Amino acid sequence: MNHALMLTGWEVVCIKVIGDTQKATATYSSLLDSCPKCGSIGRLYRHGIKEIDYRDAPAFGKQFIIRCRVQRFRCRDCGETSMQPLPDMDTQRRMTKRCVRYIEEQGAGRTYADIARTIGVDEKTVRNICNGAFDRMISDLKFKTPRILGIDELTLGGRKRTIFVDVGGKKLLDMIDAMNRGKVDRWLSRLPDKRNVARVTVDMWGPYREAVRSILPDAQVVVDKWHVLSKLNMALDKVRKRVRRASGIRRNPQKGRRLLQTSRHNLSPNRQTALEAMLDASPLVKLAWQSKEDFYDIWAVKDRQEAERRFDAWEKSIPADVTAEFGPIANMVRNWHGEIFAYFDYPITNAYTEATNGLIKIANRAGRGYSFETIRAKALLMKSGPHKTCRCCKGEYPLSSFRTIEIKYWVDNKYYPMEMCMDCHICFHIVPKERIDAMYHTLSTWESD
Repeated sequence: MNHALMLTGWEVVCIKVIGDTQKATATYSSLLDSCPKCGSIGRLYRHGIKEIDYRDAPAFGKQFIIRCRVQRFRCRDCGETSMQPLPDMDTQRRMTKRCVRYIEEQGAGRTYADIARTIGVDEKTVRNICNGAFDRMISDLKFKTPRILGIDELTLGGRKRTIFVDVGGKKLLDMIDAMNRGKVDRWLSRLPDKRNVARVTVDMWGPYREAVRSILPDAQVVVDKWHVLSKLNMALDKVRKRVRRASGIRRNPQKGRRLLQTSRHNLSPNRQTALEAMLDASPLVKLAWQSKEDFYDIWAVKDRQEAERRFDAWEKSIPADVTAEFGPIANMVRNWHGEIFAYFDYPITNAYTEATNGLIKIANRAGRGYSFETIRAKALLMKSGPHKTCRCCKGEYPLSSFRTIEIKYWVDNKYYPMEMCMDCHICFHIVPKERIDAMYHTLSTWESD
């Protein structure tokens, strides 16, 4: 039982399982040699035992509490009392240092409330630990200047922010709390090795383009294809709404919107039939839809000159009845001509940037009351890729960090594989195999009772 805590120097008296909580009563073998108050050596005598509960990281899928029998001492010289030192405990928070590390590690990917429920502490305690650790972790973060830089806006807390992403390396670089020209210039000016940036993909926000031209003059700005096509779909939807208002229809205001915006090449036979019926019922919508499809065809080619030729032909063919909606699209392409058609020379998009944008919003909605500094830290420290939950410590880790250990099950005394995270796997291998089997057998028996 002395190895049940996976901590050196601790002697376990007993372990009890009560519901979803394990409680271990233990003592620490090292005692005081000198008085910490006056420094006297050999003048201490034992002055009773004080029992203190410390929260530990979850184990075997349950909360874990260590009830420490702490020896108290009194000095014969100064008369002051002292407590036995516990190097594995964070005495200010009444939890083990291992538990503090667990909270710091899990704080980026999980909500504070979820971690608090898993350990059995107050959410404020988790928040204070994570906020203190995030500053330290972010100061240690370093990134290499990307070849392809993605810049996009992000709305958090009702305010516009800006995110910077390594599109080629698929990695979030940073977030700033505004999207104005001054702060974007400041971030770009601090970027090391600016000449390494060859492409910058953005949406059609003027300050982004001007900032890149000023700070990164050698980089080619490429407008994200999706943003161009989304503006076209908005124009098509304006025509649809105009027709509905004229006909007096009020029910189902969004009816047919997605069907009209979907490319004809991506429609199933049933949806094609429904689209044809919708277009036959409204000649004006049909004109707008055909104009949209012709614009989509521009992006089907790979040669830039051919794309520019198709755009010129499309601009001249805009029907007069939908000029009010599609005319601004043609002007927009003219104003951003070089950056939009650079896509055909460098076919890159801001798709990963938009995906990162969405993940940050999900993380922000999952918790409550996150400040910008907190959500920025979570976004920068969050591990990418699929995660799963460790059955032992209930922590969430990337799939690559899981290992399997064989443990003898109490029912039939046979070995069965148990998958766990790397941290739990290392702890289990510190202890001799036969002690792990005996310990797990005991805990499983109590659980069955």
